[in-house]
Amino acid sequence: MNKKGSLVNSLVGVFLIGVALISVIFSFVGSATTLSSQTDSLSVPYAIPVNITLTKDSPVALVSVLNASGSVIPASNYTDAISSGYLTMLDNSTVVDGDSVEVTYTYKADGYVDSSNVRLLLLLIPLFVGLFFLLKAGRIAGK
Repeated sequence: MNKKGSLVNSLVGVFLIGVALISVIFSFVGSATTLSSQTDSLSVPYAIPVNITLTKDSPVALVSVLNASGSVIPASNYTDAISSGYLTMLDNSTVVDGDSVEVTYTYKADGYVDSSNVRLLLLLIPLFVGLFFLLKAGRIAGK
């Protein structure tokens, strides 16, 4: 094989390996640095006040609480204990016994990194991997 054909094959190989690795790295970095969102639709039993247990572990923040008709339930009608994994519906006129309630919240997915400094470093990894493959391709082209 001639030198030019070998160069093209090398560059294509470096490019394909780089694309494959970058996509895996972006997937890992995304799940480690981004909070996920979950909506639980639950039926409120006939005994209010009641605790509504959330389905995901490590909830962080409440986004919204809606009643069966899709209207926002005011914060005065529930107690936010989301960091403990539940919400307490209080006896009020917005929720009728047996109605469904939609609770939307953010949570830390498996593999989420709590430290903001580490999350910042993780976000730099794809940049460094991309620079590595760019320099590697330039080195091969320079031969």
